[in-house]
Amino acid sequence: MFLSPPEIKQQQLREKRGAYEREDVDALLDNVVGSYQHVWLERDRLTARVEELEREMANTKELEQLLRDGLASAQRAAGQ
Repeated sequence: MFLSPPEIKQQQLREKRGAYEREDVDALLDNVVGSYQHVWLERDRLTARVEELEREMANTKELEQLLRDGLASAQRAAGQ
């Protein structure tokens, strides 16, 4: 199960005798959230970039097809 940075931040840890110091655990979680948030944002940025490149590729394929059609028409006209 994947958690978003805010969901990680909301996690509650049980306390027992001999447990880690709460402040240390809180500091560690803050660092984990910061790191994870960086990765989360980078993933979103890269996903948007992939979508942009896919749109560009579709446009390029469309232009390529138009050029092929135009070339075929020109070759037919030249042959006549």
